[in-house]
Amino acid sequence: MALNIVDKTDDRVQIKNVLMSVSDKTGLETFVPALIEACPGVKIYSTGGTYAKIKEILGDRAEGTLVAVSDYTGQPEMQGGLVKTLDFKIYLGLLSEKYNDAHRRISSASRPKPSIWWW
Repeated sequence: MALNIVDKTDDRVQIKNVLMSVSDKTGLETFVPALIEACPGVKIYSTGGTYAKIKEILGDRAEGTLVAVSDYTGQPEMQGGLVKTLDFKIYLGLLSEKYNDAHRRISSASRPKPSIWWW
């Protein structure tokens, strides 16, 4: 097996997508609005109770900013809220490297939307 070494990155990576799921919701009232202010146009993908809390925090601003992971993946949450982020569309974006040609080919073959990349 070959060693995979990241040898190229952007100087400043613009945050376009955030996957947010936390058990302790303390501090979200401060963090979420600050994130949106610091990263205009960011999409927040979230699940279950975290999604509900962010929707409560954002109110009308949630539309166009907040996306339920199950809506994005097309897969329902398992009973009890388990296993909601173990989906190809999620881990492809989390693990793929932007400058790795092999990763780009796999992504191209699966025809993901450009917005799924999580860098």
